[in-house]
Amino acid sequence: MSNAQEVKIETGIPAPTTRTKKHPYFEALYEMAEGESFAVPLEFKKQVQRAVSWCKRTTGKSFTTKANATKIRVWRLPDESKEQ
Repeated sequence: MSNAQEVKIETGIPAPTTRTKKHPYFEALYEMAEGESFAVPLEFKKQVQRAVSWCKRTTGKSFTTKANATKIRVWRLPDESKEQ
């Protein structure tokens, strides 16, 4: 007999619910039209930048951000594919 522990396979055990806490930035980024912007307190800079990066990769939309001492602002730019 090996030292491996026996594994009992079970059925009927519900899977845990996944955590789907989304920041409102994701929804705002998906809904923004070209030329629109929003600003949030600087303490959320990393979350906003991650959301912008994700939205760029998944939708092809273009954004730019600018932070100052108190807030970060996100602008929706014209899509790169339209400019060519």
